[in-house]
Amino acid sequence: MIRPFRPRLTQKGAMFGLDARLTLIIFTSLSTIAGASIFFNKTNTQASVMVSELKAIHTAIKRMQEDFENDLYSSLDTPNSTNATYILFDDTEVDAAFQRDWHGPYLDEFIQPGTRIYTSQNNIAGTTLVSIMKHAKQDDIDSSVTCSNAAPCHYWIRIENIPIKLAEAVNAKIDGTNEVVPDEEGRLQWIETSADITNIWYLTERALDNTNPSLGE
Repeated sequence: MIRPFRPRLTQKGAMFGLDARLTLIIFTSLSTIAGASIFFNKTNTQASVMVSELKAIHTAIKRMQEDFENDLYSSLDTPNSTNATYILFDDTEVDAAFQRDWHGPYLDEFIQPGTRIYTSQNNIAGTTLVSIMKHAKQDDIDSSVTCSNAAPCHYWIRIENIPIKLAEAVNAKIDGTNEVVPDEEGRLQWIETSADITNIWYLTERALDNTNPSLGE
């Protein structure tokens, strides 16, 4: 009688199968860790770039007020956030009384002149606009607070359509990691516009008068 061949699983073969499964698990875990590390490093790099750019705009605002020896908005032909941003690059929107004191351009990169489009190397998707906003110094920038001696007007840099993960990384570099409500405290705050997109607000120079425009100007 011919018996059918039945391969026997040896201990060595079973161990080989176990080794293969362990190798697959380890490889999958390492791939996941590597992917997370790449994402973190990319976001961290983008955050460092954005911090430098926010500081550059802050310096430009400070220089303009020093050159005008006057409040920034009060030096505009039509005071609003759009024109305050345009005069980083040319004096077209500067009031005639202050044009001789304009010594720009005050920036030469990462904002497109005449459009306010943020062209940073962060390569953020969508149309991202920069605005120089005049608003009270406060926590919870989303609420309306009138400028006063207790909450004096300051200039804020608002950048729209920023991923929340990037906003959080920028905040950690500017305000640290101990805030209770990070989006409503400190120098960097943000207002969520969707599940993962936000408008960030960065506090810069104190305004030289307390004339209070609306939040949207």
